[in-house]
Amino acid sequence: MSGANLRGRLAQIQQQISSLEAQMASLRSEEETVERALAAIVYPVLTLPNDVVSEVFIQYVNGLPKGSPLCLLWVCRSWREVALSTCRLWTRLWRFNSKSNQHLVDALTLWLAQSGSLPFDLGASLPPAPWDSADAFCRLLSQYSCRFRELHLSAWGPKPSQIHLVGSFPRLEKLDMRIRSTHRDLPPILPLYAPNLLEAALDCHSLEPWKAALPWAQLTTLSLESDLYSCWEILLCTSNLEVLTMYAEKRGSEAIPSSSSLTLPRLHTVCLDPMDRGVTSDILPSLTLPALDDLTFWPAGYLLVDAFTELLCRSRCNLRKLELTLYKTDADVLNSVFEETPLESVQNFTLCRPDGSNGALDSLFNLLSDHSVLPALEHFCIEECSAYTELSSLVDFLDARVDCGEGETQLKSFKLSFSEWGAGNAESEIPNPDDIDDAISRLEGLRRRFAGLKVDVRSDISWFTKHIDSHMIQKI
Repeated sequence: MSGANLRGRLAQIQQQISSLEAQMASLRSEEETVERALAAIVYPVLTLPNDVVSEVFIQYVNGLPKGSPLCLLWVCRSWREVALSTCRLWTRLWRFNSKSNQHLVDALTLWLAQSGSLPFDLGASLPPAPWDSADAFCRLLSQYSCRFRELHLSAWGPKPSQIHLVGSFPRLEKLDMRIRSTHRDLPPILPLYAPNLLEAALDCHSLEPWKAALPWAQLTTLSLESDLYSCWEILLCTSNLEVLTMYAEKRGSEAIPSSSSLTLPRLHTVCLDPMDRGVTSDILPSLTLPALDDLTFWPAGYLLVDAFTELLCRSRCNLRKLELTLYKTDADVLNSVFEETPLESVQNFTLCRPDGSNGALDSLFNLLSDHSVLPALEHFCIEECSAYTELSSLVDFLDARVDCGEGETQLKSFKLSFSEWGAGNAESEIPNPDDIDDAISRLEGLRRRFAGLKVDVRSDISWFTKHIDSHMIQKI
């Protein structure tokens, strides 16, 4: 290439460079203008006082099923500073499923340090591990024992992590321990100093190590899941109990002595294993509950119905709330509950998991249409209703209970929630779709005729059957 050509090419390149430099200068000027405009923008959320931001953070974290303040640290520097300086934001480490005991120790150490001296709530599950691997976690519990208000701890497996509660727990109000293991050589639990402990829940293979551990006499709410005999021995120490949930099972030949009796004068709410494992009939004859107001159980046979009837007669209580689990309950057994048991004071009645395929519900609704049965009934609820429940007889019952005569108690509310659990039954067990349409139309008419009746029909699952669909639910 000649010299003239090279000089021409150089001139072209210099001209292109000048053009690009002019474009760059223009873009830099525009960049500065945009940056000034951005800097001038004031985000309303950043103008809030820090105490308001702190309260918003607290409400946000407490409203989440697995709320954690950690997510707030990653948004911006301002939020991070507010979150780290808000002690109330770190007072609850909940539903923490640790990958290892060290993982739990690290998280708990951080939360305790950030929460200052405020009362602390801990809910955590320890992974299966060797017996001595939870020592660091237990030491941390003991070191900060004066701060814990709620403790919900669980450990599972053939040899779950051993949890020692050692120290003084002056603020502890609720204790929930779920340690499931077939290992029987557990050492006794040392007596726990917890003067404010009112609620406890124990789910253990054996309650033997806990007999001398808790201040049973001061408890007002108790949940037990273990063998029947050790549950009974614990109950003997709970003179001030008000709420009891018990899921017991028989093991070996141990049983409650036939001559045993226990009166719990303050116990008003009882749930005795709604999916009964054969122990309710063993414990009811030994109890006297003069304050009984709310009872949940499964009338699986005549023996249970007799024990239930004798309990009410012996206690002379005014039962206002009754919940029955009816899965596979025979119609005659169910009817005997209302024909033989003194239920004149029941105002709230709930049926859970009713099985409509055996005719029990149809028979029950016909029985309840008579105002002399449950004469004080005001609120009726069916939970986890199967798709094949006889709705026609249900509407007959509601119609009779709403259209009352003088001096008769009128039904004020009815709630029906459908469940998927029964949807897999044979086609012959499911009522005709026309019957369901007719029942729903009658429910609509019932609500229009009696403005005082609250009707709530809902389903939280997607239906896999053509007989009941979301459109039917929405109509009501």
